[in-house]
Amino acid sequence: KQWYQRRVRVIGNVIFLAGIRRVEDGTVCRVVAVSLHYIWLCVFGWTLAESYNMYLSFIRILNTHRSRFILKLGIPAMVTPAIIVGINAGLSPESYGTPEYCALQGDMVY
Repeated sequence: KQWYQRRVRVIGNVIFLAGIRRVEDGTVCRVVAVSLHYIWLCVFGWTLAESYNMYLSFIRILNTHRSRFILKLGIPAMVTPAIIVGINAGLSPESYGTPEYCALQGDMVY
């Protein structure tokens, strides 16, 4: 279950290292900023899902059968960030990208 979180963190780091300074092209910069925003929110969501899973494993020892863990916790950990990024990109698309960095800026930081 932790494989997803590790891979997403690696992808996020690669996108960050390769694209954080690509400010020459506005479209590429926005794509990098939106991708970074979504990926790091997914990492936080998966961290929450894994924390809840550890809580169930360590604290609630009896009757801890968790069927469809990915469906119950993994999908919301990926869909909720997509909704947040979609709302942010729809309401304020200019908040992605600064003159120096391809990152989220402005008042709508989640």
